Formats: sequence, C-alpha cells, structure tokens
Amino acid sequence: MDKEALLPPPVAAAGPNNAPKKSKFKTFAAATILTFGMLSWSWILDTPMSDVAVLTPECPFNVPLVNETAMFLRNREHLFGFLSANVEGFSDGSVSIAIPSAPRLLRAESDMELNWHQSSNVLYLLGQKFNIGSAIIVLYADSSSLSLDVYLPVMSLREVIFMGEQLTPEILVSDFFVKNVYTVAEFPAYAAGHTTLTTVLPEDFTSYTGVSSDGLGRSIEAKESFVEARFYKSQEELDLLKFASKLSAWVHSKVDEMITFDPEVSEIQLASVFAHLSTICGGRLQGYPPIVGAGKDSAVLHFRTGENEEDGYANIKSPNFVLIDAAAEFKGYSSDITRTYVRKGEWTPEMKEVFSIVKAVQDACLKVYAPGVSFQFVNFVANVVMVDQLLRKGFLYGADTFTLLLNNAQSVFFPHGLGHPVGLDVHDPTPLNLLSSVSVASVLDIQASRALPEPPTWLPETLRAEMRPYDYPIFPGHITTLEPGVYFVPLLLKSIKENPDGPGKFVNWTKIESGRYVELGGVRIEDVVMIDTFGRKEVVSRL
Repeated sequence: MDKEALLPPPVAAAGPNNAPKKSKFKTFAAATILTFGMLSWSWILDTPMSDVAVLTPECPFNVPLVNETAMFLRNREHLFGFLSANVEGFSDGSVSIAIPSAPRLLRAESDMELNWHQSSNVLYLLGQKFNIGSAIIVLYADSSSLSLDVYLPVMSLREVIFMGEQLTPEILVSDFFVKNVYTVAEFPAYAAGHTTLTTVLPEDFTSYTGVSSDGLGRSIEAKESFVEARFYKSQEELDLLKFASKLSAWVHSKVDEMITFDPEVSEIQLASVFAHLSTICGGRLQGYPPIVGAGKDSAVLHFRTGENEEDGYANIKSPNFVLIDAAAEFKGYSSDITRTYVRKGEWTPEMKEVFSIVKAVQDACLKVYAPGVSFQFVNFVANVVMVDQLLRKGFLYGADTFTLLLNNAQSVFFPHGLGHPVGLDVHDPTPLNLLSSVSVASVLDIQASRALPEPPTWLPETLRAEMRPYDYPIFPGHITTLEPGVYFVPLLLKSIKENPDGPGKFVNWTKIESGRYVELGGVRIEDVVMIDTFGRKEVVSRL
C-alpha cells in the first residue's frame, strides 16, 4: 500500500463564485504557515505522519442498533428449557438457582479498583446495562416461565458519592423485568427456607457477594444448563459476534499499515492503538488484553504485552514476525482474531516456510468446516495437514504421516487446540457432554492395539486437557475460531529433546538449530467462522 494513501485527501480549492478572493501572497503565506505548523507538530510529538491517518479514521461500518431487552428476554426463555430438562425440581418451582454477579476487585494492598467486567451468565440474563457487582440473582420457575429476583448490595453514602448510585429497584422491575428486588442481607433467610442451588463453588459465592453460602448446594447441572444455552447461539447473538469480528478485522488492517510502513513502532504502541481504534466503532472494551508479540515474543501463546517495559517500548526491527491476537467486544460479545504480520514486509525464506505451513492448515480446516461435519473431524484434518506440511518442509522425518499422528509429533510445534466458541466470553464454554472420547486411531480406523492416548501423555496435564477435542456435528447457530499455529518454544523444544519417550526422535533438530527459527518465534492465524441459523457458512473475521 502506498504510504500517501493513508493520509487524509486534500481539501478542494474554493471556486471563484463561492469564496472571497485572496491575494496570491496571502494564499502562499497561509499555506506556508499551515505546512510549517503541521510539520512542527509532527516533529514535536515525534510522530510519523502516517500515524495521524491511522489514529483518526472514521468507522467504516454502520454500527447496529440492538434491542438488548428483547435479547435477554429471549435468552431467559432459551435457558429455561435447559434448566427444566437438566435440574431436577426446577420446572415445578421446588428448586431455585442463585448466581452471583461479578465483584468489583481492588489492586493488591490498594484502594484502587481494577478494571471490571460483569460475569457472562449475568450478562446473558440482564444485558450489559446491569452494572451492579456483588449482587445475587435468583432464578425460579413461575407459571411455566423463568422469573428473576435480584438481591442488591447496600451502598454506603461514601460509595454513592465516589461511585454514583446503582440501579434502583424501580428501574430493575420496569426495564430489566425483574420480579422482586431485595438486599443481599435478606438472602440467607430466603436460602434457609428454599432449596437453592448455585453454579459456583460455595466459597466463591461468599467471596463474590459477601454473603454466607450456608444451605447452598453447587449444581453442575445448573452450570451446564447455562453452558448449553449459550453454546447454541441465536441469530441476534451471531449478528453481534459478526459485527465485533468485522470491527476487529478492520482494526487489524489499520495496525498492519503501521507495522508495514512506520519507521518506529513498538509492541506497547500497537496494543494501545488497537484498543483506541476499536472504540471508534463501538468496541468500548477489548474481549481480552491485546496480545502483541514480536520476534521470540510471538512464540508465547498468551504473551503479556508491556509487562517488560524496556522490551515493550523497543522499536520492532525487521525482518521479524509481529503476532497480534486481539479483538473488540461489542455489546458484551467478543470476537477473537490473530494475525501474524511481517515487519516492513521484509520476508526471509524461513518466515515464508513457517507461515505457509500454518496457512495450509487453516485453509484446509475452513474448507471442511460445514453443517453436519463433526468438529472432531475438523480437528483431525488440522493435525493431518500439519504433520504433512511439517514433513514436506523437513521439520519432521523418519516416519509416515499416520505414524507421526499416532505419536502426536505435530504437538512439538502446535501445542494447543484448534479452536473454541466465542460469545459472551472470548473462550465461550462447550458442554462437557460433547467432550470427545474418540482417539486418533479410531478416526483412522486403525486397530485398537495401536490406539494413541488422546491427547499425548508426554505433554503437561494442563495442555493435555486443553487439546482434547470435542465431538459433535456442526449445526446452525454454531460459531468458533479456527487457529492453527507453529511455534518454536525454547523450553518446550528442550524438554522434548531430552525426553526419550516423546516424539523428539522424529524432529529434525539439525534444521531447527542451524536456522533462525527460534529467533522468529511463531505464527498463528486465527479466524472466526460460523453457520448462521439459516445454515449459511461465513468467515466473519475477514473484510
């Protein structure tokens, strides 16, 4: 892209019939002063002129109007069906469910409040305008429908002076369709007289609300009912996620311009600009802190951008990968997009090699993702193509594709799952009853004696749990990320090389150690793809 194309268009000269005449000297003087002023301002700020264009665009989209009330009322009806089916006694009113809203936390040893976000289940029931922390929402069946009571924390006069008043009981009844409003001090008496379950651990309930959890029982069935309801998205939810994704893709395109053209750019600057540009189209919050990692930092899956101030402000040199995993939230619904950019567009052969592997894997996954296809199969395709590409490029050797799959050799370079749903959480949950118990061997129809433990036992337990795929047919209303990656993580490579029982015997260590791969870090390409409620497939994270 031409750098001049990033600048605002010149203002057209006024015609002779609609503007007063000026002398040539005055026109020249005014132009000189204006030019000098702009150049001086740019020099004073030490800001490249291209940044001015990047930081001051207009939103290219029509921001959708959302009837949040209609949405959360529909959500309640949807949830009611799952609670009635899963939680014994709920449908006849003999059992109620109590969920806490998110507490407002303080920094350690400080009176300063941390950034706050409402809990996703509360957002699902009451929308983002319900901004009260440490409340208790009680759900119960009432005449074959879901009713809500809210127990509010009591604010002191000092809190009201510093933080403002919270929503009143009258507003909660009229605008949020809450049936009754009480104070949290009244909740223990209610719980003592009713069979009440909660979706969180009892100690967490007390921590969040300041109220005793005596008499409450934790219900996995109630928790999973929320998961199931949120897993099957309505068209209205998909539309919000589509807008959040398009918005985030546009912001990605703007920071790409900075990475390509600006002589000075840093990880911290890119993260800051991403958050700023998101607000222009209504993305007032990020779905998660922007992950911006250059060079070796791009191999850290959830790199904490800016914690190392010296590195975070350093100019990103070329040639280098710049991995940005960042996305905006819109009306509570978060996208999740990752792009791996190339500083100043300067590719090395190693960079092209690694990037091509990841692109081939994602292209294959996007191709097979379709209604009725098992999500387990999409995972399987990702691993097959990954192994094939790693073999072709010489990172793996010594066995055929299927043998390498059975040894999970691809996990040396691809140590995470393929994707996850998005929604009110950037990692929206998947119902536990859809967790796969099928091994790679059974997918390949190989005899059971050769079956591979799924996932690989040589990985740490936390990674093994994360990599275990879910098995269900893709359906209208499904939305997920597809995010393959290839990384050169020094500690992981070291542990695999030293482990005689792992797949290190299939790794071409000479190629890795003689090249610049560890310095390059890693590549991830992440898109959001959905099947709308009409059965149409769309990659919503691309412009």
